Amino acid sequence: MKFLIAPDSFKGGLSNTEFCNIAARVLSGYGQECRLFPLSDGGDGFLITYVSVFGGTVSECKVSDANFLKRFARYAFDGEKGVCAVSECASLANTMIKNPLFTTTFGLGEIIRLLLKLGKKEIIVGLGGSATNDGGAGMLSALGVKFYDEDGQAFVPVGNTLKNIKAIDVSDFRKSVEGRIFRVLTDVKNPLTGEEGCSRIFAPQKGASAQDVEELETNMLHYVTQTSFTGVDPNFEGAGAAGGLGYCFKAFFDAEIVSGAEYFTSTEDFEKAFEKCDVVISGEGRFDETGGDSSRAGKICPKVISDAIRAGKKAAVFCGEKSEGFKFGEAEIVEINDRTISLKENVALCGEHLEKALRAFAEKIVGKTVE
Repeated sequence: MKFLIAPDSFKGGLSNTEFCNIAARVLSGYGQECRLFPLSDGGDGFLITYVSVFGGTVSECKVSDANFLKRFARYAFDGEKGVCAVSECASLANTMIKNPLFTTTFGLGEIIRLLLKLGKKEIIVGLGGSATNDGGAGMLSALGVKFYDEDGQAFVPVGNTLKNIKAIDVSDFRKSVEGRIFRVLTDVKNPLTGEEGCSRIFAPQKGASAQDVEELETNMLHYVTQTSFTGVDPNFEGAGAAGGLGYCFKAFFDAEIVSGAEYFTSTEDFEKAFEKCDVVISGEGRFDETGGDSSRAGKICPKVISDAIRAGKKAAVFCGEKSEGFKFGEAEIVEINDRTISLKENVALCGEHLEKALRAFAEKIVGKTVE
């Protein structure tokens, strides 16, 4: 059999490349042929995945993290193209104080500002895995946009202070981005506000209480009103990505919003490998309704598995956790976590658990055991 291994990363536990290497080692032991494609939909692991697929040089700079603390963040460049990701500076996994009322995208703006100073004409940005819900206001502040409160004082808005915006000055910002092309890769299709918007769907995962969520939603609606001069409808697919960064890029940068999953799976190499394979294996940290349901399809794992099912191929998902009783078409969903131990212990043993699960899967479909 020919296997296509195309996983996303497991947040904090296993990179997409590590997943591929474990799968290749296990399946080669059963005499199976594997093609390895570590993938990303714009979230965690995006930058390194991008460089491995499309090329480029990775470098580092010191910027603000989601808590306004300084940390090193990676970016990449290739000729006149610059690449960055919110997960490199404001990821949920690396945020110390997790509450989207107070977190910021300021650091992403600092990275983009550097890429602009380096003369990059096209900027590609991965959205996903953020700890934020500021509508991109922090990022805009780092790029020269001035937000003023009712007293005329300039400030950097976060989730709980978007409501204080009374005036916005974009003159310096427009000069800095003039003539530049922005392409943004999103991992979800959610709108900015409403029942399926970023505040109600994703803020609870970032540390927001039920009361916090309602405050964030109210504040985001105020932000929409204050930024209505851009003429952008906040309900387009992907507007709610990364706490509203999707909306921000469309409204202020006139960015092209692209599905990260489509971007990586539409390459010629991937399409050829997909066509020739018999079995498709993907994976991510948690596989459930928020990623698998068609109303929120946009993540890489559901995309790969959906395509495999439609093509009549055997498909399997290996995940850290899955919802009780959750099904995804005819795909086999394998939870690798041991629910008798803590999350911290499961994260530490993620590689061992994946290898054990893959061996059981291989023995079942290949029909033999290996010492």
